[in-house]
Amino acid sequence: MYSVSRVTQSDVEDIMKFMKRIFFTSEPLCTTVGYCQSESEETPDMDDFLHSCLPDESIQAKDGDGNIVGVLICGPVPLLNPGVNLNELKSCRSPKYKKFVQMMFLREMILEIWNVYPNDDRVFEIKLACTDPKWRKKGIMNALMKEAENAAKELNIRLMRIDTTSAYSAKSAERLGFKCVFSRAYKDLTLDGKPLIVPAPPHVEDKVFVKELY
Repeated sequence: MYSVSRVTQSDVEDIMKFMKRIFFTSEPLCTTVGYCQSESEETPDMDDFLHSCLPDESIQAKDGDGNIVGVLICGPVPLLNPGVNLNELKSCRSPKYKKFVQMMFLREMILEIWNVYPNDDRVFEIKLACTDPKWRKKGIMNALMKEAENAAKELNIRLMRIDTTSAYSAKSAERLGFKCVFSRAYKDLTLDGKPLIVPAPPHVEDKVFVKELY
């Protein structure tokens, strides 16, 4: 049995440990560049990112003993042209992490999602999604996503977004009713003529999915 609840400030450190232990050690971009390969690795850039996202409207699943078994790091973000934040690039302490930030900016400039949905000013973004491997195929991600939809509707946000960096998360997004609005082969996401990060198959495409709630 498990229970689903909104993340509170007291949960943040445990969630960060969970994500470093379960998510980042297997996420294709991280494993390709060799970033955050253990829970004990020093990752100040990633730590800052997670702290900036949590708790917000994030959602968690816990087992009967109170252990985290699933997490959605999510919340509302403006739907506008962010430009390229040079300060954010310069502040990266790890060259490996800087590649993730560069890829994010490149994706946004190609997608231009603010033009895809010109009548919306916000989107409820699923930034990271993770289930403990021992608890997969038990409906946890479905339950977390349902609660995320509730959170979006409470905020009167019509759109939900999730960026998928792996082939498996892309298939999961499709099963959950999301529509692909962006797809680009990793080998074609280039900076100065060179691909930024190219994971091994089957993770060959960077994709963005959106679900219209109403």
